[in-house]
Amino acid sequence: MFNPIAKFKEGLPASFARFPALLLCALTWSGAAIRAVQKHQDLATVHFCQRLGLAAALGVPLAFGLRLFAERSLPALRRVLEWAALPLVAAYFSLLPEEGLNAPNEFMLRWVLLFGALHFAAAVAGFVTTGEAGFWQFNRRIFTGFCVAALYTGVLTAGLELALLSADKLFTLNLERAYANLFFFMTGFVHPVFFLKAVPPDLQALKNDEDYPAGFKAFAQFALAPLAAVFTGILYIYGAKIGLSRNWPHGWVSLPVLLLSGVGILAFLLLYPLRARADQKWAYWFCRAFPGALAPLSALLLLAIWERVKAYGITEERHLGMAAGGCILIWSLVTTFWKDAGLRWWPSLLGTICLACAFGPWSAGTLSSHSQKQRIVQMLERWSLLSNGMVAPPEKPLRLEQKDFEDFRLTIRYVVDHHGRATLETLFPREILSTEGEANPNSGWALERQVLKKLRLSGGQGSHTQSVTLLSDPSIQIPLAGYQSVAAAVELISPRNVGGVWMMIRDGTLK
Repeated sequence: MFNPIAKFKEGLPASFARFPALLLCALTWSGAAIRAVQKHQDLATVHFCQRLGLAAALGVPLAFGLRLFAERSLPALRRVLEWAALPLVAAYFSLLPEEGLNAPNEFMLRWVLLFGALHFAAAVAGFVTTGEAGFWQFNRRIFTGFCVAALYTGVLTAGLELALLSADKLFTLNLERAYANLFFFMTGFVHPVFFLKAVPPDLQALKNDEDYPAGFKAFAQFALAPLAAVFTGILYIYGAKIGLSRNWPHGWVSLPVLLLSGVGILAFLLLYPLRARADQKWAYWFCRAFPGALAPLSALLLLAIWERVKAYGITEERHLGMAAGGCILIWSLVTTFWKDAGLRWWPSLLGTICLACAFGPWSAGTLSSHSQKQRIVQMLERWSLLSNGMVAPPEKPLRLEQKDFEDFRLTIRYVVDHHGRATLETLFPREILSTEGEANPNSGWALERQVLKKLRLSGGQGSHTQSVTLLSDPSIQIPLAGYQSVAAAVELISPRNVGGVWMMIRDGTLK
């Protein structure tokens, strides 16, 4: 009988007994999220809760992996080792920026990559020293357990949210924030309790488990494998077109190659135990043919991204695309030529790549920041706006080609939003980077606007538009007698076409 509440009561004591540090971290991050919702007008509290929640969320996969590693490799420390996650989480919390989620995007990308690396590490933690036996069965149970836990949690959350909504509307209880609080509690604490109940208590016994869910086979055979075949056919036809026309691949090809890789590799993993069974020849041929077919397409992906890098430099997205293409190519070659490679090496490689992309001199943030700053330097040098390595405003306004103008302003915005204004402080004088009086002085839009204004740069007569934020006072009446229309006038840094006449407003004067 489908009874989520009974399942929760059954799993709570066992989960606390086996994974106490994990559930403590889960409670901490859900509590931090709830507190941030309650104190949404207090920015200092919100930022503190954001940092605490992000750090505690990392503790969930970290404590899980430490517990499983201790159970298999260090039994004497199985009740102690997972608590090492807490000081590590506290150390990470102390390194997070004070502005929380308002920090440059690079910090959040690093968190996502670290979060992914810890999950990949947790997938192999119980099999580091004990070999490959049981690895597929363990991760199969973890995968299905997560999906079932999501179903239970979703049903409970939907039911309770509807109950809150009914009570709120019937009795006017003003429960606006209760909906978010309930969601964070259910996803942050209730879901882990459901999930942890599915973690096999004896990993050693899994090496003799030959159970295979029929649903996996049907899903791979009738959904994933046909999709992989369709994507492969389309991409090979596109590759032939490139060869005949001798044109480099379009950047858009990255998306279908990544989709194909995800679908095909998932099908390969689901079918992995069937490839050696005599009555499942189709699974054998799929697992043998697909990796080899994917290798040329991963090279196509790398070429497509490299063309964008040569034209516009490295960004974090392109860096991650190159890393993903490299991982796919390695997986294709290893799986094709090393038949007994097993599966453990794959999450280990992905975790290592995540860490390399997050930290160090070859990380996505470091290379992206350097590349985009160099692009800005090259543009400024081309326009003779650099003097002794620092920006020097021109003596008179400078009109640029519209494409160059758009490229410059978007690059400035990207660098500030992703890497922070400190990246440009060694290049631009302080007075140029000043954004005093702006609603959000640290935003890329605000700084881009000030840089263009202080450098007196404008674009050609193109389609560039500028967003304007205005504070209106409804008590002020604007007389319109004798005029056809009225428009808000602000200090524009580039001309605007109004009724066929190009005009701009600067220093309060119409020009």
